[in-house]
Amino acid sequence: MVTLHVPDSKYFCATEPRYETKFIALHNIGVAGQTALQAHRYFSDPEKKRYAGIQFCVDLDGTVYEFADRDCVVYHVGGKMYTPYMLNRYHEYTLNEYKYTPNWISCGVEMCHPGEDGKPTAETLAATQALVKELLTYYHLTGDNVLRHYDVTGKNCPAYYVTHFDAWRKFQGVCNG
Repeated sequence: MVTLHVPDSKYFCATEPRYETKFIALHNIGVAGQTALQAHRYFSDPEKKRYAGIQFCVDLDGTVYEFADRDCVVYHVGGKMYTPYMLNRYHEYTLNEYKYTPNWISCGVEMCHPGEDGKPTAETLAATQALVKELLTYYHLTGDNVLRHYDVTGKNCPAYYVTHFDAWRKFQGVCNG
């Protein structure tokens, strides 16, 4: 794992640690072929005025980058609206008040991907699964606590695992194993 922290910014993360971690959210980079280093430059840009961040980014070759401490609050799953799943399971964190968003109870993992379909490379997939398994152990969670960004806000992210539900279930199964 390569530690390459993004400088503190009000648009990337909060200054306080998370209360606790109830789930890990899986994402994919929004641009096909974008690398983790390009994502790091984006998140580090002082001119960026969009609330967005991630704790970990897994590159196309499977290299895992840590952009922020695993126990800090990073803005990766907030939204104006939340799915019925989130409203039922984590209602108190869907109020969209400063400390009451899913960002305060989740850790985010971003995957790079080469194509428009969002499918990760074999190296990215293997490294992401290994990282998620490590995080599940660290936080004392199970594979049922691995969610897609889609499960939280309804956003088509990670796109491949939204359109290929069987692959998503397989991913979760590997994390449980």
